[in-house]
Amino acid sequence: TSEQLLGDPAMWLAEHGDYLYRYAYMQLKDSSSAEDVVQETFLSAYRARSQFEGKSSLRTWLMSILRNKVIDLIRKKKREQIVEGGSIDTDPIIREQFSRLGIWKRWLNSWESSPEKLVEQ
Repeated sequence: TSEQLLGDPAMWLAEHGDYLYRYAYMQLKDSSSAEDVVQETFLSAYRARSQFEGKSSLRTWLMSILRNKVIDLIRKKKREQIVEGGSIDTDPIIREQFSRLGIWKRWLNSWESSPEKLVEQ
């Protein structure tokens, strides 16, 4: 069974925690975030332990979960940076182009040219 292949979940941290943390820290450059994703990795692995088929080692399986958690966190931080990067109230370029409701102040009635000619220009 998958339970036998995985061993005692209480031992996962002792056996693999440092390895996973080093990988997460190298990717995220933040100890708190690295600790969080490692904890999330162990929690996700514990919840999905019945799905472990033993086609890889426990460490490889944990690393694949961790990599996905790290990627998810990096994507989330990127999205937050984009949202925080510019707001209608603080960014003069956005404020110039959009109303407070986020609607274009000036509509473009026509491209005045074909898309091909615009690309050439």
